[in-house]
Amino acid sequence: MGDMINVLFYVGKLKTNSEGLSPVYLRVTVNGQRFDISTSQFVDVAKWSQVGGRAMGSAKEVKELNF
Repeated sequence: MGDMINVLFYVGKLKTNSEGLSPVYLRVTVNGQRFDISTSQFVDVAKWSQVGGRAMGSAKEVKELNF
């Protein structure tokens, strides 16, 4: 069988920048081995959907982040 790959976007809630926004990270898991990397993007935690792994809303900034 092939490799098991999982991709997840999440917010680092404990870290914020000077604007109060939290960094968005990418987690890739391959066959149980995982690594995290910063996307260099920031989001308001109140606008982040943990279930969907994306920002909520229809503003231009939200659409660009989700893209």
